[in-house]
Amino acid sequence: MSYDVCVVHERRKERLQRGKQPIDPIAERLLEAIRDLRASGDEASAKLAIKVGLAAMRMNCGDRYEEVAQPLIESESVNATSKYLMLSMLGGHEVDGDLAEQCLNKLDARRENRSWEYYEQWFQWEELLVIMIFGGKPLAAAQRLLTYDHQTKNHDEKRIIEALGVCNHQDALAALQLLEERCGKQWLQRDWFLALSNINNTDATQFLLTALLERQPPRDSIDLSDLYKRIAKSCNDNPAIYERVLDIARNGDQQSIQRIAGIIRNIDRENLLIKFLDLPANRLQQLGGPLSDALKELCLAHHPVGGGAFEVEAHPIPAIRAKLFERSTTGNPAAAVCTWLLQVIEEWRERYGAASDEPRHPNIQIGEPWPVFAKVAWDASIELRG
Repeated sequence: MSYDVCVVHERRKERLQRGKQPIDPIAERLLEAIRDLRASGDEASAKLAIKVGLAAMRMNCGDRYEEVAQPLIESESVNATSKYLMLSMLGGHEVDGDLAEQCLNKLDARRENRSWEYYEQWFQWEELLVIMIFGGKPLAAAQRLLTYDHQTKNHDEKRIIEALGVCNHQDALAALQLLEERCGKQWLQRDWFLALSNINNTDATQFLLTALLERQPPRDSIDLSDLYKRIAKSCNDNPAIYERVLDIARNGDQQSIQRIAGIIRNIDRENLLIKFLDLPANRLQQLGGPLSDALKELCLAHHPVGGGAFEVEAHPIPAIRAKLFERSTTGNPAAAVCTWLLQVIEEWRERYGAASDEPRHPNIQIGEPWPVFAKVAWDASIELRG
């Protein structure tokens, strides 16, 4: 992700935590110089005041921040105003989306006479659209972007899409939905999906899941594992997302089953994963691999010990082992896959040790032996007791 896009909220958070800081001594001297230059009243002094103001913007201006901003805004220079807005945004300040839109209006108004500017300096439009997004107008920025052609030299809309994903505005999802087709034409499917996954709310996750099911991007254009992890994480906190994934596993077509496999592989809670073990035998067989991967992560805890190394410790999953054993009994259609999953867990237990507070037998109430190779001894003991 572009640096100037991803740091905006961190900078704002840091600024709020620090509170108001004393003015930098050099910034204070620059402010005095700005005041003197503005008092001169001539055009050359006004232009110099703008340059000094932009230099002061890079410093800590304390309570006198508005004094620096005022001459930059009043200059009515698109270049000066856009630089002021960008420096404000990167400095952790809230920015005015309306002011950015006014600058875009001025740029568009002179395109007829200065067409070269749009074709050679698209970055000016791009920066102002990003500022509009962080200034509280993501939907208006998306609607405006659709009015611009993309045949210009050095035309790039990646930062705009990234900004929509991290702006934390309620209209960000609607803006991305509006730009979906354009992103396809611009070869920005990867950035569109990633931006969608960065919006942390239920509606966005539901739409992301729909997008993955209906229009999955080519595998060479995006790492889907990160998107799967984000949806799986949403399953932990959002019952509606979880129930939808479970319903697809139970009733979805073959393509949907294949595409939610990555989500199931990343579910990391026993109470959520166990419901997938109640699926019909044919569906359980299809999802055996993803369930095996999820069970491995669930029954093994990794504790960092320094230097990039981890200590692996067994984690108890008694409810899942009991459910698997219950469905592995003779005559159950899911017996083969459930027995296999139990044996996979058994292999991890042999490698990393048994989990504390987890009984050796998965479900003794069933009245069947475990492990499978103990059946001969089990039958012999019954015969002896008889």
